[in-house]
Amino acid sequence: MGVKRGDIDFSPLLEYDSSMAELITIAVQVQGKVQGVFYRATVKEWAEELRIHGWIRNEPDGSVRAVIQHARRGVLDELLKRMWQGPPRSLVTELHSELQENHLQYAEFSIVN
Repeated sequence: MGVKRGDIDFSPLLEYDSSMAELITIAVQVQGKVQGVFYRATVKEWAEELRIHGWIRNEPDGSVRAVIQHARRGVLDELLKRMWQGPPRSLVTELHSELQENHLQYAEFSIVN
């Protein structure tokens, strides 16, 4: 049975343990033309290619929010670079990222509602 907090289903997660200390977690907010242009699906493909875990979702204000997680910062930076570029039909105007304390480990990369 998954754990729910607000409207996010954390069921694809494992509980925190000390072996996750090396994981880097970054919260991302993307603004611009990023909904209705396959932005989330494209980011999911990129994340899977890079073996990054986390989630991505549309926000009511038209932006997209994501949490990305990997052991190597360079891999996360590559995804952030691609997220800034976006898929062909998107137009990213702002991308904000912030390191987060790591309390949960994501088992995959998911599109959440």
